[in-house]
Amino acid sequence: MLLKFVLSVFPTIVGGIVLAIIFFFAREVIFPIPDISGQWRLTTEINETTYRPFENMTLSNTAILSSEGSEIVGTSEKTNENSLTGEKEYIGADRTRGEIDGVIEKRYFSRDKIRLHIVEHGELRDSTTYHDLILDKKNRMIGKFFSTAADSRGDVRWERVGSYK
Repeated sequence: MLLKFVLSVFPTIVGGIVLAIIFFFAREVIFPIPDISGQWRLTTEINETTYRPFENMTLSNTAILSSEGSEIVGTSEKTNENSLTGEKEYIGADRTRGEIDGVIEKRYFSRDKIRLHIVEHGELRDSTTYHDLILDKKNRMIGKFFSTAADSRGDVRWERVGSYK
């Protein structure tokens, strides 16, 4: 009777193990979490703001990201600003630094989403910016942002400059 029970349960156990191996292989090899670690150049274009001098402003930053699984950490530095008052390049100590943290939302039937939270330590006060991005096939992240700096929002584009590999 025990042998009969073991023989009836054995195919179910083997099937479960095979299915677990298939799902593991699919997740790790076919649909891995993207590695976005490395240096990025990001450009934000402000489309809406409560502060007139920020209207149609374009900002450029350099960011260094490190991703471990779905978690992201990093830093950024503002390098350029183009606004109604003209263009300004930030060099060395003039650069505004920011701290980045975020997550990668793995999607199996559409492009992965990347959500980043940036706290920028500005000249007058700290501000918070949120980026809602999609990783495209050209190794770019594109999407929308909103910020507490002049209640601004608009488009953002991240382009990889280098990687740790």
